[in-house]
This record gives sequence, structure tokens and C-alpha cells, in this order.
Amino acid sequence: MKRASVSPGKISKEIKNGLRVFTDLREAVAQMDENNRRFYYNPKVTDLGRLSPVELKTIEHLKCWCEDYRHNYPQFLATHEIRFCCRHIAEQIAELSVHPLIRRILENKARRGARERFSVLSEVQPVIVGFPSLDKLGWVNVYHYNSVKELGIRFSFHLFERRWSYGRKPKEYRDIEVLLDDLFEATLLRHKILDNTSK
Repeated sequence: MKRASVSPGKISKEIKNGLRVFTDLREAVAQMDENNRRFYYNPKVTDLGRLSPVELKTIEHLKCWCEDYRHNYPQFLATHEIRFCCRHIAEQIAELSVHPLIRRILENKARRGARERFSVLSEVQPVIVGFPSLDKLGWVNVYHYNSVKELGIRFSFHLFERRWSYGRKPKEYRDIEVLLDDLFEATLLRHKILDNTSK
């Protein structure tokens, strides 16, 4: 699990009308691939802690009848990536002895059926940010691990309004806001921030 960063080649490109300008399609594709590898994190149920062989066997035998399960469950069994499990299976896995931070991600998926994308803000606590998609940015989930209490906590932060939901924020919220700025402003939000300030 590595902290997310943005492709230097992508950042260096000029922006016109909110879009990065590439003169060569091959370069654009290469930069997209590099940026995706650096930026996105696909959490697995086995990340940050180990599951017992019995629990891994339990996961293999979980069943559901929803469309999401039928379509994606073979990929989930092959990878253990949370994005491939349905909300019903996510709820059942959250009851196993997964890492508290992974449990919060699973619980959010179970409760809201959220299809989130993820990036790692910090490897230290760790801190993971979850967001719906790049074109629907606004509120993001900040999954924070408190190692003292061994608790995973989910906070929500609005990237444009610069506020935490219900005033609930992690103790290191200032550091986290800087990390969020570093991650998003230079690449994904630059054109939106410029558009918002020009109105």
C-alpha cells in the first residue's frame, strides 16, 4: 500500500477548457496508465491484517443472489478486492476479523452500496480517501485508523466547501486537508477550482 501520487507527465501538461492537452495519443494513454497506477488503490479484504485460513474459507463459501454478485464474484474470489464484492457480501465479511480500517470501508459499501474509488493519503496511520468518481467530486470519505484505540473511523470532507460533515474531524485534520489538496488540486480539481473562482 503506497501513498498516492500524480504522474509528473500529467501535471506538466497545459490545461485548456478544463482538459489536459496531449498532442500524441500514445503519450496520453501512457500517462493515463502511469497515473492510474500511482493514484488509485484497490483495497482488499486481506489488506493491513491477516485473516485465518478458516475465515478465508468462509469467504469462499459466501453466497448472494443479486446481479452485482453474479457478475463480479469470480473476480472477487480471485483478487479479494472490495470493489468486486456486492454490498450483501461486504456486510458479511465486515463481521470477520478484518483490519478495522477495511471494516469501515466494507460497512460503508454495505450501508450505501457505494462504488468508491480509493487513494492512500498516508501510509503512517494509514489514511485512505474514498470518492465516487472523478466527475462527481464534492464530498469524499476519509478513512482514518487510530492505532492507539485500534479503531477505523470514517469522516466526510467537502473538497470545495472545505468543511467536515457535522463538524466531525480527525485529530490530524489540518495535515489531512493538506494531503487532500496535494492529491487532488494539482490534477483532478485544478480546472474546477479555477472555474469556481472565476464565477
